[in-house]
Amino acid sequence: MARLAAEFKRSLLRSIYVQGQATATPLAVAITSFQMQGFQAVGGGRQVTATAGAGKSHTFAVPQIWMDVTQPELFQVAEEFQATYQQALTTLNIPAPTDAAQDAVIFPEMLALLPTITSWGKDYSTLRWPTRL
Repeated sequence: MARLAAEFKRSLLRSIYVQGQATATPLAVAITSFQMQGFQAVGGGRQVTATAGAGKSHTFAVPQIWMDVTQPELFQVAEEFQATYQQALTTLNIPAPTDAAQDAVIFPEMLALLPTITSWGKDYSTLRWPTRL
């Protein structure tokens, strides 16, 4: 489970849902698309900050300790959405959704199934220590 605020996860899921509704894309396809974009961002082990020349030139950045939401965390939350989607289908007894019309029932169930995290933190204790090899 990605350690992100529940409100952020719900907002992200709602954005994926609304975008899917606007383009008549089923929720499962929209979540998978979001996950594949996350994989492209973290697949090489480095964060891509810019591309140019039809993807032939890339600029990378090393993840910083102070970054609030990193690309790996977004990739983790995409997997959590996939698992929550499957759990919602099981809970609602929908063997295989046939069209985007069923998303109106699946989406609220997904919101209800997302776990609530009330607090989380990052360790900044070594932020100012000199580098030792």
